[in-house]
Amino acid sequence: MRADMLWRLIATYLLVSIVGVGVAHGYGYRVLQGTSSILQESSDTGSGMPIIWALDEVSFNLQFDGNAAPSSTALLNQTSNWNENALSTLNAWNESGAQFTWREGTDQIAICDDTGTSPDQVNSTGWSSDYCGIGWGTDVLAVTEVTYIVVTTGGEPEAHIVDTNIVLNSSERWDAYDGSVILTTNGGQAVFDFQRVVLHELGHALGLIHPDEVSQSLSAIMNSREDGTFRLMTDDLNGVNALYPSASDNDVGAGGGVSDTPDPSEEASGSETSSAEASTPSASRKSSGGGAAGVLEILFLIACALKARRVYC
Repeated sequence: MRADMLWRLIATYLLVSIVGVGVAHGYGYRVLQGTSSILQESSDTGSGMPIIWALDEVSFNLQFDGNAAPSSTALLNQTSNWNENALSTLNAWNESGAQFTWREGTDQIAICDDTGTSPDQVNSTGWSSDYCGIGWGTDVLAVTEVTYIVVTTGGEPEAHIVDTNIVLNSSERWDAYDGSVILTTNGGQAVFDFQRVVLHELGHALGLIHPDEVSQSLSAIMNSREDGTFRLMTDDLNGVNALYPSASDNDVGAGGGVSDTPDPSEEASGSETSSAEASTPSASRKSSGGGAAGVLEILFLIACALKARRVYC
């Protein structure tokens, strides 16, 4: 892999109070430009092929109850631990109607050992008092990493997600609850809701981005700014169903129900592609075998470094 094909992008987002106006479609997603650039597009203006998982079933390893985890004693929603809440967020996306399923995995590899040059393909989660040796900075809440492979077959490059990790800042105040963000009685500091942050981060792991960062104004869990939303909204459901349409909605054959991701160390198999309509992108899916070998590149993206109060990444 050429060194110039690897980059790390860290984006920070400041808190701004907003009032969203609901519209039928307004989700955002990433597309590949050439073989080395990733662009952000919205459903209103985008025409490129969304970058998504090639498979329709992927394991995510929930390790939020490890040694670095904040106390989960007496959570406000009366659940017993962080992983129980994380599993409910996986299920929320699974119940969206999209042809994609998160499975709870058991493997775990150190997130900071997972790099773009050699992704471990183990989708990991966890808490940390810093991000891989780098201080969180003021009020940074979480980081989501995404690794893509770019496969070129017949001269046409195509990108797919192969690895993702989510890290939460263990130094902040956390609980699990619905409704508006709770402030402490002593000093008025925010107590962040674990559920909505992880729900949001999993949306990034699916390929969705902030709609309000691509000129959309609506209510969505995927917005970058906290507005009291704590569950998937219509726009979030529209977005994931557009990226992962059911077989009845998509003429392109979906990938097989395989839980393992393609191995970037091996030659990637080719696949058929289909063009996406501007308003409702219809991404192609591919199975794990067959087709002519393609040229493979690996792109690593730190999707978000969450910064400032009540802002999502």
